[in-house]
Amino acid sequence: MTTSPEPAGTPGMMVFPLVAIGAVLGGLAGGFVTHNLPIAGACALLGAGAVGILAWQAIGRLAQEQQYADWVARRGWQPARNLPAALVTSLLRAGDTRRLEDGFEGEIEGRRAGIGHFIWETVERSVDEYGNVHETRIPHTDTVLETLTGLQSMTRLTLLPRHHGQGRLADGLASALTTDRSVELESAEFCNAYRLFVADEESELVVRRVFTPALIVQLVELAGTRMTIEFETGALVCSVHGRAGATELLDAMEAASVAVADALCKDAASPAPAYVPAHAAQP
Repeated sequence: MTTSPEPAGTPGMMVFPLVAIGAVLGGLAGGFVTHNLPIAGACALLGAGAVGILAWQAIGRLAQEQQYADWVARRGWQPARNLPAALVTSLLRAGDTRRLEDGFEGEIEGRRAGIGHFIWETVERSVDEYGNVHETRIPHTDTVLETLTGLQSMTRLTLLPRHHGQGRLADGLASALTTDRSVELESAEFCNAYRLFVADEESELVVRRVFTPALIVQLVELAGTRMTIEFETGALVCSVHGRAGATELLDAMEAASVAVADALCKDAASPAPAYVPAHAAQP
């Protein structure tokens, strides 16, 4: 993807005046306190650097917010206070309180969908020596894209990005502590990029029919986004940590949503082949 240079007057041009102001203020503060010219110069550099970093971070956030707004506008989506289906996956059930910010609703490939910044809070309570109760709220933010597929042959799946050090032992431990089990597909690239869990009672045939070689290739190509994919009770949720807004990342979430939803619906529409043991297929 190519990008055109910033035109004059864009937010990026505002960094330089802000850096200059930071340098002047830093230099004045250093000189006033120390009355030492070298220290004042060092303070000017520190002030310029600090202001520059903060300014670039703010401009980056504004740029992502604009890309996010453009992304939903191009699809004609409308503002929404909630996702199409709430509390359907483990992420959407997380925390003690939950809310959606910058929510929008529309369709993806004819399926009802919604997107937003999902904020869930955990509340920690403590009692001091006088019996007063204190609450500490810890917020967590994920950008989520939810697509409704309806009930499918697969009950539940969770696809997590694999972190360093998370091998088969970690997958087995997670399987033992939850109602889901780990599944290892034939693709080494896929297994290195993701951890796949399905419901304990899920048929192995259904898993293999959904995760076709074509879908595996698509998901491996999207592994760099560090995306989590969940499906449960007819809702497919693709999510990334933080307030994402970059066009490329939103496009990747949409591509993953379409690919997995198509695979789930295609499997539900096709007749299930009978399971034939390998030894029975011998003449």
